Amino acid sequence: MGEALLGGLLSAGWATIDDLRVVEVSAERREALAAAHPGLDVGPEPVGGFDCLLAVKPGTVPEVAARLGELGVGRVLSIAAG
Repeated sequence: MGEALLGGLLSAGWATIDDLRVVEVSAERREALAAAHPGLDVGPEPVGGFDCLLAVKPGTVPEVAARLGELGVGRVLSIAAG
């Protein structure tokens, strides 16, 4: 779901590669995303200074949201079901 939203944001021109940072815990998925979207900032940890689209499994929402709060992320849109 998150990758579909990423592709839609880019193809619609709503955001550019330079506007986005993707956080993915899986090294294999990071590599695939970087290959599919050259120039995309993909890393294993969130960073502050960005609004956030939260596309994680429902069980990890509290942990991830707390981390985003620690980083000072002020606006989060979640698509996590559950």
